[in-house]
Amino acid sequence: MFRIAILSSPGSRGESEMTRALQMVGIHGVSFHVQKAASILAEFDGFMVPDQALGMVPLPRHVCDVLRVAAHHGKPVISICRGVAGLQQAGLLHGLHWHPPVEAVLMWHDLMPVKGRNCAVTSALKETPYPFPLVIDWCASITISPDLMAIFQTKEGHLAGVSNMAGNVVALFFHPEQALWLRHIPYDYSGEWGLARRLAARDPEQLQMPAPGMYVLESIKWFLER
Repeated sequence: MFRIAILSSPGSRGESEMTRALQMVGIHGVSFHVQKAASILAEFDGFMVPDQALGMVPLPRHVCDVLRVAAHHGKPVISICRGVAGLQQAGLLHGLHWHPPVEAVLMWHDLMPVKGRNCAVTSALKETPYPFPLVIDWCASITISPDLMAIFQTKEGHLAGVSNMAGNVVALFFHPEQALWLRHIPYDYSGEWGLARRLAARDPEQLQMPAPGMYVLESIKWFLER
């Protein structure tokens, strides 16, 4: 079974949800404290830098070194929301610029995978809107250089996910771990996903059907198996 290290540091959040979700798609997710030895960290098949509840917490130098080597060898290195600061600290995703929001209010929005941009998190997705929670004001500030590619956009055209050209280093500005099951979709959400959520309201089995976040994680497994 593939193993992905979910880098844990003071203020990080979402590790337990992501660990359970990765297990559901056949990946062994391991919450790994960033102060542990780099030699152990290097044994993993991929890495996630989770969101931070306390702002941008720097990663130790030895962790940044491991992430750079992993990215060079094609391993998936993925950040969630404010975890992107860890990727940039490691010297990854040059050309990505953004301004963190003053008020990080999560709201659900439809995101569209960018056509033809296959990467570590999009292989299991179709060219159709998928609902995810995100901070829309943050997405509106994101710009990238030609050395990077957009992989998710809002309906307004704001960037919500970017990657390097190899597709293995990815920054997601939304929360897939909060959109794993149909029961996670807001009851009053619009579109096909909202309708599916309302139709399943009294059916516990249907409420446990995979939602967009699970497809993102399945894509990671496909990427590891390639």
